[in-house]
Amino acid sequence: MIIKDSTIDNGANLILDHPKKLVLENTLFDNMKEIHMGGGLGNIEYNIPGAQLEAAFELYLGDPIMNLSLKNLTFNGATGSERVRFVGGDPWALQQLKDSKLNKVILQQVNMIDIHGYYNDIRQFGRIEQTI
Repeated sequence: MIIKDSTIDNGANLILDHPKKLVLENTLFDNMKEIHMGGGLGNIEYNIPGAQLEAAFELYLGDPIMNLSLKNLTFNGATGSERVRFVGGDPWALQQLKDSKLNKVILQQVNMIDIHGYYNDIRQFGRIEQTI
C-alpha cells in the first residue's frame, strides 16, 4: 500500500493487517473515529484497560515488511479518545513517527494478541497533542 501527499478525512477503523509494503508519506488522517464493529469474536468481554478492539488506525506488524516508510504524517482524532495502535513486538515503526503530528489521539503499542483475543502487554502513551 502506498499513500503519498493525501488527505484521508472522516475515516474510521482503518486496519492495515500485515502489509508486505507500506509507504505512508506526507499524509493527513483527519477527523478520525472509532466505530464499534460488533460481533466477530463472540461474547468475549474486553475488560482489560485500554484493550478495546476498535482503533481509529491500526497497523499489524507480525510479518517482515519489505518496505516500511512512515514520514510526515498527521493523525487528528475527532473527540480525543481515538486510538492509533501498532500491534507487533517491533517498536521500529513507532520510531518512524518522529516527524509526525498526533493530535487528540491515544498512541498505543501492543506486543501481541493471545489466543483468546485479548491484547496483552499494552504500552499506552496516553493522549498526545504534540509532535513526537
